Amino acid sequence: MNWLNTKKIIEIHDKMISKYGGEMGILNEGNIDYLIYLLQKENNVFNKATIALNRIITNHAFIDGNKRTAFEVADQLLRHEGLYIQNNEETISVLLSIAKYECTEVIIKKWLERKTVPL
Repeated sequence: MNWLNTKKIIEIHDKMISKYGGEMGILNEGNIDYLIYLLQKENNVFNKATIALNRIITNHAFIDGNKRTAFEVADQLLRHEGLYIQNNEETISVLLSIAKYECTEVIIKKWLERKTVPL
């Protein structure tokens, strides 16, 4: 997983803000560094995608665009394994539920496993 690091996550965030709008800026780069540490310890791609979704959304590393960045990071993690998340109206609802702390990582992982298909 050498391709994903703090700098790459910041680049993904900046791309999301440039593409969809919002305010640029990092609130806490340490949250991103810690996320990378957690991801490096994990072997299962669904666990990695779950951690990325949950941590980026709930830890608010960025001023704006945390949900969009989290989804893109999780999707890229899965794509590196030949998978992708089927994105539809339900996705927004799940991301909002995560932001409201209504989802555990178990629920997030089950949702990802159900919504992920081979490329």
